[in-house]
Amino acid sequence: MTSRSTLSGDPASKDFSRHERPPDHPHRDVLGAVLAGGKSSRMGIDKAMLRTADGKTYLDHAISTLKALVPLVIVAGRDYEREPTFGLHDVVSCAGPAAGVLTALQFARSQGLASVLVIPVDMPDLHSEHVRRLLVLRQAGDPTCATFAGGRLEPLIAIYPTDALDELRDWVVSTRCGLSAWVASRRHHLVKLPPSAARNVNTQADLDGGIGSSELGP
Repeated sequence: MTSRSTLSGDPASKDFSRHERPPDHPHRDVLGAVLAGGKSSRMGIDKAMLRTADGKTYLDHAISTLKALVPLVIVAGRDYEREPTFGLHDVVSCAGPAAGVLTALQFARSQGLASVLVIPVDMPDLHSEHVRRLLVLRQAGDPTCATFAGGRLEPLIAIYPTDALDELRDWVVSTRCGLSAWVASRRHHLVKLPPSAARNVNTQADLDGGIGSSELGP
């Protein structure tokens, strides 16, 4: 498992003074991160560039969802540069979605932020009113994850404390196990979201099963 550098430039060199977090923002200590480092192998085309019913790419939809809730948003795992949002390389390879979470946690720590709110790029029915529930019900110091019908935790819709960075990195390096196993192994909290938000688009069949289009964005 190797370290990797940033995609869209070194974040340490970026001028965040233009995008200062408003002092009265209720979630100014939270970084938003879209997990977008997957290869889309089952879909066969880049899922992030699929379009929602209102014409947005899945990636822009996810970014907008987070921007409605937190003042600073990054894209973990791919190129993106549309101020003030930018993309970062995953800090480790061969770690699946955990790599994106580690990337976001590492950047959040460098900015003195307390936690990271993550969502995946491939859930077009997930909106800010759903994700807001995690912010309202989060418990300091522990992961707070979404759950849908059936009670299974959803580690890609979650809030992770920045203090968990070293613990998660050690877990990934030593066990090669994923986020679900790590969260399940420690104290965590679940927030139930409605089934209407649960559609995860991995294949063409998933896309055909709900509102959306396979038209690619520019």
